[in-house]
Amino acid sequence: MRPVDITQLPALRVEIERRVGRVLRTPSDFDWCSLVITEQVGERISPTTLKRLWGYLNEKHDPRLSTLNILARYLGANDWHQWLQKGDSGFMTSDTVVTARQLAVGTLVELAWCPDRRCRVEYLGDDWFVVRTIHKARLALGTRFQAVSFLVGHPLYLNGILPTGETITYVAGRSHGLTAVQMIDL
Repeated sequence: MRPVDITQLPALRVEIERRVGRVLRTPSDFDWCSLVITEQVGERISPTTLKRLWGYLNEKHDPRLSTLNILARYLGANDWHQWLQKGDSGFMTSDTVVTARQLAVGTLVELAWCPDRRCRVEYLGDDWFVVRTIHKARLALGTRFQAVSFLVGHPLYLNGILPTGETITYVAGRSHGLTAVQMIDL
């Protein structure tokens, strides 16, 4: 078994933290991140493994390739080697982009993704939205989330708050991205 190239671990940690929207510093941060990654990728990664990768634990051993593959899949690559080839930066492009900055409070935006899923969200201000209607999606009515933009062809990652106060992470269009984004005139 060949050794794993770990020179890019700092960049991996930065990209993971950017994606989850939080710096991982406490045991509860690692527990939460483990759940988010496991939920989105469908493969389990333990909080202890994440703590080792971030240097939170004083244990010295290189991560397994299987661990790096899970993290790379969470970041949108097929595996660790593909993530290494992609690098950690690039511009996202789309023919259809709706940004929160261009919306007035109360504006409705319809989002669609495969297979035949859609929802309408209302802009609340300060990059906050609330889910108003749902068609075949597993979001709850009244879920609040922050987003700065919606791009056709790219997945939408939501860190939100259910009406019950429970926090969630949800991906709309994981495989093919959003298929439509449209402002609704009333």
